[in-house]
Amino acid sequence: MTTDKAAQAMGSRRAAGFPTPHRILLAVTILLGIVAATMVTLAAMRSAAIHRMTKEAEQTRQQATSLVASRWCDLITADNDSQIPTLYSEYATANEAKQSAIDASCPKRVEAAEIITQHHADSDFKFTDSTCGPSADGSHLRCSVTVEANNENLRQKLSTFSSVDITMKLEYAENLFDSAFYRTLHVEENVATVRLSPDCRGSLTFDAPYDPAWGRYYGLYMTSFFPNE
Repeated sequence: MTTDKAAQAMGSRRAAGFPTPHRILLAVTILLGIVAATMVTLAAMRSAAIHRMTKEAEQTRQQATSLVASRWCDLITADNDSQIPTLYSEYATANEAKQSAIDASCPKRVEAAEIITQHHADSDFKFTDSTCGPSADGSHLRCSVTVEANNENLRQKLSTFSSVDITMKLEYAENLFDSAFYRTLHVEENVATVRLSPDCRGSLTFDAPYDPAWGRYYGLYMTSFFPNE
């Protein structure tokens, strides 16, 4: 009788729990849930990492583009006038991002570079007055010049700048410059710079070195110009 009761009690305890197959299925289900949750978490973390890396890469590209734009702007100077056409060509053929960065950094220098590339000092400006004479002791020349733009299109473009600097050179010769025997004996590069106002007119008086051995005749020429912001 006692044995039967014990057997009944054990049977009752087994009936109160999950059968073994059910327990295994529950464990597998729980495990799969944990795995799925982990995968979702990892996917979210991976997505966040990719977004962060993409954002950092974009910031790096923007910084690099800004650096390139800043360097380009720094090179557009009167002292670097011979390289400006090449620099403007680089700008004109650059991608949209680089052009936009340069436009934002120095719009007036972009405009100046375009004008310098399209026009020339020796053909688009003229002397309306130009005289030079030796000093009393013959040690130097005293020169006076008046310059203006002779291109109306150029005049309109330059009117938006505060001023325009025109650099000149002085050549010395032993014969008249239109003579068949003309020969340059000496050249003073960058002998003076005349500043033009926004209406593209300006005058300057300056001294230039002189030596009788360089000849009795001179020729004054404009070699470059640069619009100031």
